[in-house]
Amino acid sequence: MSEKVSHGPNMSSNSSPFGLLGNFYTVSLTAGTLAVGADPVSLQVQAGPGFIDVDPPVRFTSSDVGSSRAARLAAGTYRWKVPLGGHSVSTAINGL
Repeated sequence: MSEKVSHGPNMSSNSSPFGLLGNFYTVSLTAGTLAVGADPVSLQVQAGPGFIDVDPPVRFTSSDVGSSRAARLAAGTYRWKVPLGGHSVSTAINGL
Protein backbone atom coordinates (compact mmCIF):
# COMPACT_ATOMS: atom_id res chain seq x y z
CA MET A 1 0.00 0.00 0.00
CA SER A 2 1.37 3.44 -0.90
CA GLU A 3 1.93 6.16 1.66
CA LYS A 4 -0.64 8.90 2.13
CA VAL A 5 -0.30 11.99 4.31
CA SER A 6 -2.81 14.83 4.44
CA HIS A 7 -3.13 18.04 6.45
CA GLY A 8 -6.11 20.30 6.87
CA PRO A 9 -8.68 21.40 6.38
CA ASN A 10 -7.92 24.99 7.21
CA MET A 11 -4.22 24.66 8.05
CA SER A 12 -3.09 28.22 8.77
CA SER A 13 0.38 27.65 10.24
CA ASN A 14 3.26 25.20 9.80
CA SER A 15 2.18 21.56 9.98
CA SER A 16 3.40 19.14 12.58
CA PRO A 17 6.42 17.16 11.39
CA PHE A 18 5.64 13.88 9.61
CA GLY A 19 7.74 11.05 8.24
CA LEU A 20 8.00 9.68 4.71
CA LEU A 21 9.71 6.42 3.74
CA GLY A 22 11.09 7.91 0.51
CA ASN A 23 9.79 7.33 -3.01
CA PHE A 24 8.03 9.11 -5.85
CA TYR A 25 5.02 11.13 -4.67
CA THR A 26 2.21 13.31 -5.91
CA VAL A 27 2.25 16.44 -3.73
CA SER A 28 -0.94 18.52 -3.80
CA LEU A 29 -2.43 21.74 -2.52
CA THR A 30 -5.92 20.28 -2.53
CA ALA A 31 -7.96 23.27 -1.34
CA GLY A 32 -7.84 26.58 0.45
CA THR A 33 -7.07 30.23 0.14
CA LEU A 34 -3.74 32.05 -0.02
CA ALA A 35 -3.29 35.77 -0.21
CA VAL A 36 -2.24 36.94 -3.67
CA GLY A 37 1.43 37.96 -3.61
CA ALA A 38 2.10 36.21 -0.30
CA ASP A 39 5.01 33.84 0.23
CA PRO A 40 4.18 30.36 -1.08
CA VAL A 41 3.23 27.30 0.94
CA SER A 42 6.28 25.05 0.70
CA LEU A 43 7.32 21.53 1.61
CA GLN A 44 10.34 21.39 3.92
CA VAL A 45 12.63 18.59 5.12
CA GLN A 46 14.39 18.42 8.46
CA ALA A 47 18.09 19.29 8.27
CA GLY A 48 19.79 19.15 11.66
CA PRO A 49 17.69 20.96 14.25
CA GLY A 50 15.71 22.99 11.67
CA PHE A 51 13.84 22.64 8.38
CA ILE A 52 14.80 23.74 4.86
CA ASP A 53 12.88 23.74 1.56
CA VAL A 54 13.17 20.47 -0.35
CA ASP A 55 15.43 20.54 -3.41
CA PRO A 56 14.08 20.98 -6.01
CA PRO A 57 11.48 23.18 -4.30
CA VAL A 58 7.83 22.13 -3.99
CA ARG A 59 5.90 25.39 -3.57
CA PHE A 60 2.31 26.50 -4.10
CA THR A 61 0.95 30.03 -4.58
CA SER A 62 -2.61 31.37 -4.70
CA SER A 63 -2.89 30.40 -8.37
CA ASP A 64 -1.90 26.78 -7.59
CA VAL A 65 -4.86 25.78 -5.38
CA GLY A 66 -6.13 22.43 -6.63
CA SER A 67 -2.90 21.52 -8.39
CA SER A 68 -0.31 18.78 -7.87
CA ARG A 69 3.41 18.29 -8.43
CA ALA A 70 5.37 15.07 -8.92
CA ALA A 71 8.35 14.83 -6.59
CA ARG A 72 10.98 12.31 -5.59
CA LEU A 73 11.46 12.67 -1.85
CA ALA A 74 14.06 10.91 0.27
CA ALA A 75 13.18 9.17 3.51
CA GLY A 76 13.01 11.76 6.25
CA THR A 77 10.99 14.09 8.41
CA TYR A 78 8.98 16.76 6.60
CA ARG A 79 6.58 19.61 7.32
CA TRP A 80 4.53 22.13 5.41
CA LYS A 81 5.65 25.73 5.84
CA VAL A 82 2.56 27.94 5.78
CA PRO A 83 3.48 31.64 5.94
CA LEU A 84 1.65 33.98 8.29
CA GLY A 85 -1.13 36.05 6.80
CA GLY A 86 -4.52 34.42 7.15
CA HIS A 87 -3.97 31.48 4.83
CA SER A 88 -6.18 28.41 5.08
CA VAL A 89 -5.05 25.36 3.10
CA SER A 90 -5.34 21.59 2.78
CA THR A 91 -2.50 19.43 1.46
CA ALA A 92 -1.94 15.82 0.46
CA ILE A 93 1.07 13.64 -0.34
CA ASN A 94 0.43 10.30 -2.04
CA GLY A 95 3.02 7.68 -2.90
CA LEU A 96 3.06 6.52 -6.51
